[in-house]
Amino acid sequence: GGFSLNNRQEMVSADGSILLDIGEPPRPLVINGSEIKINERGVVVVDGVVAGQIRLVRFADRQALRKVGVCSFQATKASGTPQKVDDVTLHQELKELSNVDPLASMVGLIEISRQYELQQKIMTSLGDVNRLAATEIAAV
Repeated sequence: GGFSLNNRQEMVSADGSILLDIGEPPRPLVINGSEIKINERGVVVVDGVVAGQIRLVRFADRQALRKVGVCSFQATKASGTPQKVDDVTLHQELKELSNVDPLASMVGLIEISRQYELQQKIMTSLGDVNRLAATEIAAV
């Protein structure tokens, strides 16, 4: 997904998660500049100067990670400690598959459709009431 800057100039993912630098202890990647480039190793260059490197980690047991939100995970005791990786390649300006939950989207679409049908029935009923009132008043 795409990255942006929050109000503290920290680089964040699309869901607002802060990207961390490779330094110890981990700290947010703060960007002060306008021209941002990220190379395939995750090195962040701002206005021609290296600003940091995106922290990429791997866990001994990925299945033991705790899911947080739609696309984030949290370490657990069983998952082990995060290990830095350098055998990963980042690609700038590429789009990945959607992180949208299709089931939740379908449920939302059905709910909206039902609300639309209900509003349509209400409008029809109000039209019938108006027509009845107009004919009754005309008959008096």
